[in-house]
Amino acid sequence: MNTKIDKHNMGNNFSVDEANKEYIQNGGIEGLNKNKNNEMKKIIIVGVIFFITGFIVSYVFGGGIKNFILKNKIGEIENVKDNGVLNNENIDLSTQAGEKTFLSRDTVAIESQPFGDSVIISGLDLEETVWVTIYESLENGELGNILGAGVFDKGSYKNANVELLRGTEGDSKYYVKLLKDDGDRTFDHVKDLPVKDFVTKKDIMVMFKTTSGMPR
Repeated sequence: MNTKIDKHNMGNNFSVDEANKEYIQNGGIEGLNKNKNNEMKKIIIVGVIFFITGFIVSYVFGGGIKNFILKNKIGEIENVKDNGVLNNENIDLSTQAGEKTFLSRDTVAIESQPFGDSVIISGLDLEETVWVTIYESLENGELGNILGAGVFDKGSYKNANVELLRGTEGDSKYYVKLLKDDGDRTFDHVKDLPVKDFVTKKDIMVMFKTTSGMPR
């Protein structure tokens, strides 16, 4: 016994006419492509929103991009102080204020000598023009007033003489310090900045003593 299949009685209610009608309502091939493009745009927008949200959460709670910037050479993350300066013992904080510094291999040598109106520098080895500056020493070991300064060009010197505006006294401590001339060959302890040792990164400075007795 043959049984005639009635498509209208099937569970999916399939209808070719309805499919064609829906196809035409959607604008045919162009409409379908347009719908696909709209769906892709929605997916992209949702993805961008999730990415931005994740980035913000990572930045606030996990350090975010700051962690990438502050990674050192071995991939570890350095700590940061509240003032924004890296907590690294190898950083010379005295040079972090934006002040220009001059690293050099200059050397200065001086020996104890009688007090007087000038100071004898035993040896100088200079890579640039500097001011050899004489400072008095305060009781706490810090630098006091400037007693005098002499300008010296690049080169080597022995027993160089520096005239003082105010002479040294006997049995006292003084310092000789190198300041780089800013180019005008006029002494200015504010504009002529300290020369720093190439290795230690500290000011090139030597302490010396004066002896009592007859002045030089």
